[in-house]
Amino acid sequence: MKTKKPVTLALVGAWHVHTNGFIKEFQKTRSEAAVFKRVWDTDPERGQRFAKMLQATWTPDFSAIFNDPEIDGVMIEAETSRHKELIQQAAAAGKHIFTDKILAPSVSEAEDILAHTNKAGIVCCVSHESLTRPDYRYAKRLMDEGWFGDVVSYYFRRSHGHAKTDRLPSSWFDPATAGGGALIDLGVHGISLAVYLFGEPDHINSHLRSLVKKNVEDTATVSMTYQHLPVIAVSHTNLVSSVMDNYLEIIGTDGSLYVIGDRDPELTLYDKHGEKSSVSSADLTETDLIPLIRWIDVLTGTDTETSLHEAGLSFSAGVSVVRTVSAAYQNSRP
Repeated sequence: MKTKKPVTLALVGAWHVHTNGFIKEFQKTRSEAAVFKRVWDTDPERGQRFAKMLQATWTPDFSAIFNDPEIDGVMIEAETSRHKELIQQAAAAGKHIFTDKILAPSVSEAEDILAHTNKAGIVCCVSHESLTRPDYRYAKRLMDEGWFGDVVSYYFRRSHGHAKTDRLPSSWFDPATAGGGALIDLGVHGISLAVYLFGEPDHINSHLRSLVKKNVEDTATVSMTYQHLPVIAVSHTNLVSSVMDNYLEIIGTDGSLYVIGDRDPELTLYDKHGEKSSVSSADLTETDLIPLIRWIDVLTGTDTETSLHEAGLSFSAGVSVVRTVSAAYQNSRP
């Protein structure tokens, strides 16, 4: 990397519900490695709030960010419907790009984004948060070591009850803005992990429902199969559960892994002899760095761009996830 240290960044949009958490993690761990100079958002009040948080300048015109030669990279947390427009302009200006999942609401937009960013030769990262969790990376390590034998079943569930509350912005339930509902947002966690572990599926079955009767689905189950693998991979998500619920189950011919919970998860193994054992935090040697922090580390030269590709955080990986999600939506239609 040839960018200076610390790097100068801008926040382009603050629509996504993860923005606040990402910024807090940045301030806690990387505030000396990077500085935010400008903030733009479609909602001036929200944008000014984040500008104050970052001690940055509120900018009412996002083009000023792309035209600012001092800005090395942009963190795009804007509405999903604006990803293509903003990412392509950032790429044309030579800015490195971090964006929140999903990369784009359609395959054509995602492929256009990838073409533009590849041509620009910039460092890009899409935030598939499941892929950096130590417990899920532990599962990947077991797969790479052949511990499971042949994986025959993958089941991932993530759910909460936010569709029954006002915790999500109304625009989140607008398909023209968000691109969809539970599947394209929360459901991407399980799908991105499945794509990372097994690749793009050859066949998909999906079932979507709206239990609270809003404009998008609040419940989605996607089943994926592969011609070259025996696994059946299922990703379920819903926004109407009574509790925050995270669960991962991987079953193989020689062993199985069960991961229950979000913070301080419980991990249980069954080996090929049926012997049960627990996995302690000491066994989770994988680095716990969220995608934003990993992207900043690449820009500052403390990590390599190759690590983003290996972790499934590249835009090319993001296109694979978009293809899978789009196929799931298409399969759900009569």
